[in-house]
Amino acid sequence: ERWRPYGVPHVLLGDQDAPCADSRARDCPVPGHPCLNTVTATDVAAAVEKLIAVAQPMGET
Repeated sequence: ERWRPYGVPHVLLGDQDAPCADSRARDCPVPGHPCLNTVTATDVAAAVEKLIAVAQPMGET
């Protein structure tokens, strides 16, 4: 089972198949942070927009 927030909307970013993905390490054991080095500002903005849309009731802005 994946390590992620439980019971709240969330978006997983980064390479979910990176060697460190299932380590649950507080500090990344893999040099270069391969799970996060491909995350772009566009990815983050899209994730935020998705979470805002989930949080807002229909018809509200």
